[in-house]
Amino acid sequence: MAKKRALLVEDDIDHLHIFSHVVQKAGYEVDQAATMSQAQALLEGGQYDLFICDMRLPDGRGFDLLRDRHAQLRAAGTVIVIMSAEDHYRQASEALGIDYFLLKPVLPSMFTNLLQRISG
Repeated sequence: MAKKRALLVEDDIDHLHIFSHVVQKAGYEVDQAATMSQAQALLEGGQYDLFICDMRLPDGRGFDLLRDRHAQLRAAGTVIVIMSAEDHYRQASEALGIDYFLLKPVLPSMFTNLLQRISG
């Protein structure tokens, strides 16, 4: 059985490493992106079971990336998680049909619990 794949998009390098570790421990192979353009390139080249995206990136808003790629991710059955320190993204995320919205700061234990729920 192929290992599940996750794409983690986060511009804070410390958070990127911490959350990557948590996702790996949950059984995923993790690709990392710190910018919207890196995420775009990875999405062009692969399919993911889990997509985790921060909203503020150095080269754009993660929400714009999600709007552009939402149909592709949904067609692939990808679970989408948004993390943001700005709660106003919650309503827009729900309107777009995003699976989970996490308000930062997100503790690794909270993230682990979410991944356990996702994995069933």
